[in-house]
Amino acid sequence: MKKFWVIVLISAFSCTSWAQEETAFPQNEQIFEFSKPKCTDKAFEARAFETIQSYLKQKPETFSINKRMKALKLKGIKGFEEVSPINFGPKEDYNTANALMMVKINKKIEQEDILLCKQTGTAKNPIYILAHPYFDNIKAYVINLDRNSTNYEDISFIYP
Repeated sequence: MKKFWVIVLISAFSCTSWAQEETAFPQNEQIFEFSKPKCTDKAFEARAFETIQSYLKQKPETFSINKRMKALKLKGIKGFEEVSPINFGPKEDYNTANALMMVKINKKIEQEDILLCKQTGTAKNPIYILAHPYFDNIKAYVINLDRNSTNYEDISFIYP
């Protein structure tokens, strides 16, 4: 029993306390000011279109009808317009509302910092882009490109 207490005392004195340790993070860290890009920003649209094209090239289709649907989906992307994420719900689009809730809850992003862009035009299932602050950049998810996929990380990009 005596050996146990000797070991406890030695280990207690040899360990540094939490208060004495220096933190790994700098104390005077500059806070990144998030500035949302516009949905109509040409560089943002180009990066989204590039991501969409590369994703569709990775998923080759065997049936000609599916190849045709992909080609029409790509051809139908003319641009994007901003949509308010504040009252966006499953009535507007279930997959987008699901992704929006995932970002708000899991990533702890405020609604004011979220950018939601909708494909312009009259598409039956429009493509949405959901963007939020990510370190010193912006992370964006392309939603409704693949209706069967709910893993939004698969079709995402970092901007700029």
